[in-house]
Amino acid sequence: MRIVLTLFLAVFFSGIAAGAPTVFVSPAELTVNVGEPFEMSIRVDAGYPDSVTAFLVDFTFDAEVIELTSAEEGSLFANCGYGTMFNCDSLGAGSYSCNDVTLGHASHVFLPGELVSLDFVALSVGETPIAITAADLRDINRERILPVYSADGLVTVLPETGIDYPLESPLAERGIHVAPNPSPGRVKIDFLVDRVDARVDVEVHDVSGRTVARPRGLVLKDRVGHVTWDGRTDLGEALPSGVYFVAVRAGETTRRARCVLLR
Repeated sequence: MRIVLTLFLAVFFSGIAAGAPTVFVSPAELTVNVGEPFEMSIRVDAGYPDSVTAFLVDFTFDAEVIELTSAEEGSLFANCGYGTMFNCDSLGAGSYSCNDVTLGHASHVFLPGELVSLDFVALSVGETPIAITAADLRDINRERILPVYSADGLVTVLPETGIDYPLESPLAERGIHVAPNPSPGRVKIDFLVDRVDARVDVEVHDVSGRTVARPRGLVLKDRVGHVTWDGRTDLGEALPSGVYFVAVRAGETTRRARCVLLR
């Protein structure tokens, strides 16, 4: 009997640990252009326990690449029906601490949901994680929930782009432009097509001519298209530093550009 009870408790508590909540940045990856405002959020998924009464989340990012313009109470606490007290403090350049609490005895909110709504603006070309450095959730008894997992986000800022390119721009001259170049791992590929109804295929080749990636998520507006390549193979493997060649085939026209990865 004791052995059965022990096994039951082991399975029960291992299930609780496996269902621990995760505090994460959403979306997990985002690409924007210099000068562009954008939104992200810090959220929590469903877990055990399934309700919280308070949280504290600290996060950091590269303040030379992006700037936080506002941090607001997320919908999880804002729409809970109880009084709440939200606060966000700057801990230094690119470092912030946000906390919130429900007011009143036994007041609580049910997971999952948005903890913090964040507004940013892109300052300069580069890449920065939005890294969660601390995550503290409290249960209905105001006791700390353990464990709590976390997952960071990634923001990539590319040069300003648009549909109307100057005549002297590389895109107007060659019909294709890759930036940033060199890149630490993520580039935006802009290109022109002769016909809006042409089928478009994008491939990345290494110096031997082998196809190493076929970027997805192509956007085409009028005769201008763009797609983002993350510096990885189609299987998600990070490619090493080196020279690569982008080929955009649209109908009978193929445009090529050289791209350098610097890890």
